[in-house]
Amino acid sequence: MIKGTDGQKEFACQQYSTVILQFEGEGVAIAGELPKMEVEGKCEISSDINSIAAVWIPVSKIIGEPVADGEFDFREGKPAKLKFSNVSDQWPKLWQLRSVKLIDPTGAHAEVAIQTPELHEILRKPFLVNF
Repeated sequence: MIKGTDGQKEFACQQYSTVILQFEGEGVAIAGELPKMEVEGKCEISSDINSIAAVWIPVSKIIGEPVADGEFDFREGKPAKLKFSNVSDQWPKLWQLRSVKLIDPTGAHAEVAIQTPELHEILRKPFLVNF
């Protein structure tokens, strides 16, 4: 829930249609830069209406792809767009969430971004995705 333009509570996904999760990979860095994965999905209200539905990361499809920097657009099931940078010769096995963004592609609302320090306060432990 967020405060709407009229001051009333409304669902975040009513203003923001896109969720972007940014991760850093554990493992080999390239030129001092850790591997990065950006996952973009649709902002949808979860079945319990108190949270945003999960953005699915199609791990089996990703590890079936050649390891490379670039973008992948998966449309089957729950659609997701993924962007990778600084990956080396294999996909990192462990990815740590570094930020969450809510985006309004129309530009009517400023983006909401939760960065690493705030994530640590909210979650109290690292949020990890294991490939």
